[in-house]
Amino acid sequence: MRKFIARKNMELKNILQLDKEQWRKKWQKYFAIAKVNYQSQTTYVGNNIGRAVTVLLRIWIFTQVYQLSYSVMGVSEVNGLTLPMMIWILMFTQGFQSSARPPAFRLIGNEVQAGDLAYTINRPYHYLVYHFFAYMGRVSANFFFNIIIGAIAAFVLVGLVGFSVKGLILGGCLLLFGYVLDFIISAILGLCAFWMEDIRALGWIYSKALMVLGGQVVPIAMFPDALKKIVELLPFASIFYTPSLLIVNFSWPVFIKFLLVQIFWLVVLLWVVKKVYQRGVKNLSINGG
Repeated sequence: MRKFIARKNMELKNILQLDKEQWRKKWQKYFAIAKVNYQSQTTYVGNNIGRAVTVLLRIWIFTQVYQLSYSVMGVSEVNGLTLPMMIWILMFTQGFQSSARPPAFRLIGNEVQAGDLAYTINRPYHYLVYHFFAYMGRVSANFFFNIIIGAIAAFVLVGLVGFSVKGLILGGCLLLFGYVLDFIISAILGLCAFWMEDIRALGWIYSKALMVLGGQVVPIAMFPDALKKIVELLPFASIFYTPSLLIVNFSWPVFIKFLLVQIFWLVVLLWVVKKVYQRGVKNLSINGG
């Protein structure tokens, strides 16, 4: 009996070790995909610097606009945000958004329209997980150029603000969720190419929604109260603006509120992208590509 139990324990141990090894190799593939995309983005440093300089120019323009706005209103704060805090929030928002280039919906849409998806879905990885890690590889390559140059510009123009360790860490956590949200929405738009000849209009609408409702031009703190309450419940504000706000001006109630908003939209949009992908692949199989 003891020998039987020992043999079964050994078999179970071997199975667990095998599953662990398979799991490790599986995720090594995805991290390799992220690494390849990171290296691809950093090959041409001029492109990264060009994006970062764009962020710098926007920060300079925003500084002129909001300096005049605060002066005309005759106030030193708007909803608890001083002019330097407002500029730093805009800098982070612009830097985070600019790092997610090129958008995933463009790449996925092009693959669907060109028929490449019929070949890629048969490869030994999940199509959407592959694109997510490729997206994060591109983000990590662009991120530091944008933030470093943007931070230098903000420091020169308005000086420093009081960052906190909690704000940097927990704001960074919300930023990670924000990038996941951005990818999922982009994936849904890209997969719409199964049913639409041209998804550029959808991409344009999404980019403008991020610009207007995502606090990239006018911080949501400056919205009228009624509109502000609605916008804060939409996914766009939770992608890049909310992490920027918490990094600059951390608050536990604000963190908890937007964490719950992000979790809600992550659950909803994950379900949507799963259904859209399954329906699209099903149509692809029926129609033969």
